[in-house]
Amino acid sequence: MSTFNELITFTRSTTGTYLGSDGLLKTGAINEPRLEYDIQGNALGLLVEEARANAALQSEDMTAANKTGLTVTSNSRKAPDGVGFADLCKLSTVAEEHFVQRGGSAVIGTKYAVSCFVRKAQGTVYFGFGGLGIGGNPPLFNLVTGAIHTTGSSSWGKVEIESYSEEFYRCSAVGIAAGTTATKFLVTNDPSNLSAAGDGSDGAYIWGTQVEENKNFCTSYIPTTVSTVTRGADVANTGLSSYYYRQKIGTLAVEFKPKYDETSSLFIRVAELGTLTGTSSRMPFLVDTLATRLRMQVYESSSQVFNQIFTASLANDTVYVKAAFAYKPLSGRIAFEGSLVGSEDDNIPLVSTRDTIGIMQRSNSGGTLTGHIKRLRYIPQRLSDTDMAALT
Repeated sequence: MSTFNELITFTRSTTGTYLGSDGLLKTGAINEPRLEYDIQGNALGLLVEEARANAALQSEDMTAANKTGLTVTSNSRKAPDGVGFADLCKLSTVAEEHFVQRGGSAVIGTKYAVSCFVRKAQGTVYFGFGGLGIGGNPPLFNLVTGAIHTTGSSSWGKVEIESYSEEFYRCSAVGIAAGTTATKFLVTNDPSNLSAAGDGSDGAYIWGTQVEENKNFCTSYIPTTVSTVTRGADVANTGLSSYYYRQKIGTLAVEFKPKYDETSSLFIRVAELGTLTGTSSRMPFLVDTLATRLRMQVYESSSQVFNQIFTASLANDTVYVKAAFAYKPLSGRIAFEGSLVGSEDDNIPLVSTRDTIGIMQRSNSGGTLTGHIKRLRYIPQRLSDTDMAALT
């Protein structure tokens, strides 16, 4: 049986992190696909992400951060990767906010997707995000129960907490800056008064701080040292010339879990049947982010000959969805989650050559997919409507 690397051409210009089958955070080499698992060891599929940058310098060294009200001891606890070490941040006995600060000065009106790996050290401790000039309550997380304590004021959103190895959590949120103050990574044992004095003993282990500027959701961890680091986008494809491929007849099916910014107006390619050398003749599945729907399009010599929108709302980073497109000349139909969508299009003039299937970046696509691809299939026949619905 052929391996993934023998079947798929995969590129990413940088390293990238992901959760391995043993529950530890791994680092994939340049051009290495990231086949990710959840903390229970369940396979999630191929992790694909758009290019992102981490502006939090020295992301694993809290001794190098601006800090207030915390006593930091370096390399105190094994980190979620099982190799590095997290720093212990103890609450001081001074009545003031307790935090480390990362990411540089904020730009008013800009979104910041912030995240961090954190673990309780001692006491009933809470972790949170602050700064960015945002008033009101910040998002707070209970490190004893692993639950969100509060989602914070209306300037905060996408507040999430995930379990990781070594009893760490990855906490994340998105804030819209109302001032220029850098992101604060807060620790407290009194969620009703963030400026309450600590006891000199309670605290948390902090590792892997991340600040993604002008973004509406967080992505995989990007380690930094003395400068901002950018992770390259993931691209995967396979040529069809060596397989049983029919140029004008087939069924394209995908099962995936997308993560997207529903406040933007983008068409993000999920998967595509086309060519590597051009964009004039292609069949892309697209996430229509503003409509929160999936689209299927067909282009022939740069002219759009098929464009249908899937009627059901597209889940955002919560569940896997299945979609399919069955086609032959003068016949095209789509299905989504077990149901046929719309009516058959009997006017598709399929004449162009397409020789590649995959997750491909296009300069005119408007966005690159972020999420997990569990299955991507090409079937060399136009499945019946009944069979296509059953496939999804």
